Amino acid sequence: AAAVFVTYRPPPGTPNFPGMSDSTGLASGNTPVEALAQALAEAIERDAQTMAEIRRLAVPIDLASLDSPKIRELLSRFERVGIHVSLKEITSEIGLPTFFAAIDDPITENPALLCIGIGAHVNAETAVLRALLEAAQSRCTAIAGSREDLAKHEVLKKWPYREALAKMSYWYENGEHPKNFRETPIRNFPLLEDEIAWMLERLSLHGIAEVVAVDLTLPELDIPVVKVLIPGLERCVDSPCRGARARAALRGG
Repeated sequence: AAAVFVTYRPPPGTPNFPGMSDSTGLASGNTPVEALAQALAEAIERDAQTMAEIRRLAVPIDLASLDSPKIRELLSRFERVGIHVSLKEITSEIGLPTFFAAIDDPITENPALLCIGIGAHVNAETAVLRALLEAAQSRCTAIAGSREDLAKHEVLKKWPYREALAKMSYWYENGEHPKNFRETPIRNFPLLEDEIAWMLERLSLHGIAEVVAVDLTLPELDIPVVKVLIPGLERCVDSPCRGARARAALRGG
């Protein structure tokens, strides 16, 4: 129950499990199949993020090499209001395209507007778009004061801007030789079931054969919601929820 429900509150007199309750692998969709596809991608995305944070092997992407009209339009919107964008690929050995977007508002120099977004999808262009949109969403919610972790952002706002930016500099540096995104294979599948099968195959190839999907759909809403649990994937950098791969990477393995 602690691994499924967010936030888990144990009944009185029963043990708690700190670090087990989080939103990793939680997703909704228009259909149960779509929710499952989103949940799988989100779980693999969180693993890729965790390992990238530890290994520091993210690959900067040349923004000029992004040709998708939707991505170009979004980048233009950022540029028009003076927002700096950094994009890095953090795809793990699983192989699901995963990207990390970091945006900064150098005009206001507000440390609370140092926002990030991460996206994963079988199609690399869709993964990039998701990362950029999530970063934009984080900025909007920070401005509106509607984040669930608002207390953390109140602390961040008091942090000197340059100090906060330096702390996160790894994600904001574009690097001397950014990757040409046109070199990235663009994968498309005709059906969501095919996307799911491909992700499960990639997991299996790396020794991860157990995937648990829990239907959390509320009958009164009838909006498909799924929570996916994948033993062997990482959920966060911080202890106590590090798994074996994260601990090995921290040791240099």
